[in-house]
Amino acid sequence: MVRDMEMLEEGMRFIRYAENEKEALLRAAALLEARGWVQRTGRGENGEYCLSEAIVEMTGIFLGASNGVRVWNGTVDLVAQEVGVASVAGVVAWNDAPDRTQEEVVGLLRRVASQL
Repeated sequence: MVRDMEMLEEGMRFIRYAENEKEALLRAAALLEARGWVQRTGRGENGEYCLSEAIVEMTGIFLGASNGVRVWNGTVDLVAQEVGVASVAGVVAWNDAPDRTQEEVVGLLRRVASQL
């Protein structure tokens, strides 16, 4: 994981994307810890990520990762179930709640991963 996190330098992307939901959850948590967390936008001015965009980044869904769509869908479904919503829009709304904290978001990702 540490070697993967070294690839988070500006302008670089992961060479190997998450192969399963647990890996996507843990990588997304690590990304938020390394780069920071943001609300009401996918990416912040300083490279921060929102919850859903961190999952996108770790699965490579829009960059041609071979199983990115399957892993992204499964990961978002697990997160949505944990917070009691039915869709990615609900996950975004959960992330954007005014009293939400980065620690809660990272904790959610790690908690869901630990259940797998």
